[in-house]
Amino acid sequence: MPIAECKCGQPLFANNEYCPQCQEKNPRSTVGAFGFVPWWGWVCVVACGAIPILTMGGALPGALGFGAAAACAGISKRPDWPIAGRVAACAGIVVAAWVVFGVIALGAARLGS
Repeated sequence: MPIAECKCGQPLFANNEYCPQCQEKNPRSTVGAFGFVPWWGWVCVVACGAIPILTMGGALPGALGFGAAAACAGISKRPDWPIAGRVAACAGIVVAAWVVFGVIALGAARLGS
């Protein structure tokens, strides 16, 4: 049974995050942040999620890693962007997260010495 109707008239169900016809986001979707992520999106999510694992925790690495992972998951499943754009955006997020992590690590190392 549909839970909503899109502006184009397409019925939307709980497992539809986006309208299959006009690509509008379903506000009543029950799909979580990491639902329907493509395989290449998971590569980016894991690459970002490795930051807090590598540092064995911490507020800054945790926020950086999990925030970047959530951003990659969200971007990778947007149907209104071309695949090449989504891959490039996720790759850029991964690189930016690791650069920020390197700057934080170098700053911490210099403060400690």
